[in-house]
Amino acid sequence: MRPSLPVTAWQNLPAAVGKLDPRHLWRSPVILVVWVGSVLTTALSVVHPSTFSVAVTVWLWATVLFANLAEAVAEGRGGAAGGGAVRAVSALGRCAAEAQRPGIAEHVGMLPVDIEPLELSAVIPAGRLIGDGVDWRIAQAVAAALPNAIHPDGRVVLSVDTARYRGTGVEPVESLGAVVQAAGINCA
Repeated sequence: MRPSLPVTAWQNLPAAVGKLDPRHLWRSPVILVVWVGSVLTTALSVVHPSTFSVAVTVWLWATVLFANLAEAVAEGRGGAAGGGAVRAVSALGRCAAEAQRPGIAEHVGMLPVDIEPLELSAVIPAGRLIGDGVDWRIAQAVAAALPNAIHPDGRVVLSVDTARYRGTGVEPVESLGAVVQAAGINCA
């Protein structure tokens, strides 16, 4: 069972503070701009202190910190089962799951998972895997789950048929039915 949100937030507070590094913020331009504003208003508050400048400074720092905290909590919750990896369901995998277990695909959107869209960036690697003999129903998920620049730890695949992934190099694979049930979603 997962810890409550306040406990998770408290546990992820050090990670949120660590994300205040401008090298991390560079990937989120809006928060980077708020961070720059926070630094400037902090300097202004030190040089010319007033109630207004201090209030704006506190508000901006709180915005940056809570944005980073939300990201850290999401990463912590999404990666709880996969050692830091994010859970993912591919569009093709979702279609195959629906064919195998009618009704389950509509519930996937209620789970804390990445839905990997079937776009050109996904079609090319999936097509290569299919050409190499990987089952078409899992090729997109395999391509999306392997470690890459965006997800260096890879992503956890959710599937109604976890046995299909043996020998693909994708680990771990979780049962989609078990995750849906654990989330308390009834898809009878």
